[in-house]
Amino acid sequence: MKPLVLLIFSVLFFHNSHSQCLNGTYIIGPDPSDDYPTLDSAVNHLIAQGMCSTVALKIKNGTYSNTQVEIPEITGNSATSQLIIESLSGSASSTVLSRSTNLSAGDNYAISLEGIKHLSLKNLTIKRTSLSNNYARVIAISDTTNSLFFENLIISTPSYAYSNWDRHLVTSNATIDTFHITGSTLNGGQSGISAWASTFNYFLILDCTFEYQYQYGIVTSNTNNIEISQSDFNIQSNASNGN
Repeated sequence: MKPLVLLIFSVLFFHNSHSQCLNGTYIIGPDPSDDYPTLDSAVNHLIAQGMCSTVALKIKNGTYSNTQVEIPEITGNSATSQLIIESLSGSASSTVLSRSTNLSAGDNYAISLEGIKHLSLKNLTIKRTSLSNNYARVIAISDTTNSLFFENLIISTPSYAYSNWDRHLVTSNATIDTFHITGSTLNGGQSGISAWASTFNYFLILDCTFEYQYQYGIVTSNTNNIEISQSDFNIQSNASNGN
C-alpha cells in the first residue's frame, strides 16, 4: 500500500509544481541554469500558467535572432500583477531582440501585443533586419488594452527610399487607455509610430528621438490627449514630422 501512496503523492507534486501561476523574476538566456532560453518560450509558459503577481522577465545580454512573440491577455494580469520585460543588465544596446523582414504580410512584427495590459518593455533593442523584403514592422498593437509603458528602447527597421506602409516601427489599431513611450530611439521605417486606426485616452511621448523615417515621425487619429515633450525629429528630407 505504501508504494501506491508514494506514487499518488509524486504525481500530485509533479502536477502542482508544473501548474502553478507565475510570480517574481525569471531569467532568459542561453545558460542551462536560466529559466528560459528565449522570450517566446517564457511568454508561452506565462500564457499557459497565468500570473499570481507581478512577473519580471529579465533577458541576458546577447542577440536573440528570429524573435517573434505574441502576447495576448493573460490570466491574472492587473494593475497589481504587471508584466515587465527588460534587459537584465539594463543596457538596451546589449540586449537585442531581432527578426528578419518578411516576404509576405502575414505575421509582420517582431512583437505583437494582442490585449496584454499593464506591460512594461524596458532597456531593450527590438529590430527588424534586411533591406530585401517589404514587410518590416517591429511592434504591433491590437485589441483593447491599458497601461503600456515603453522605456529606454531602441526600435529599428531598415530605412527605405520609397513609401511603404508595412514598415512602421510601432503600429496600432487598438483602443488604448494609457500609453507611454519615454527615453527611446525610433530609427528607420516608413514612420516611427502609426496609430491611424487607434483610439487613445492618453498618449505620452517624452524624451524620444525619431530618426531616418521615410515619411512621418508620428501619425495619429482619435487621440483625446497626446503629449509630446523633449523629443527630437530627424527624419528624411522628403518627410514630415507632423501628425
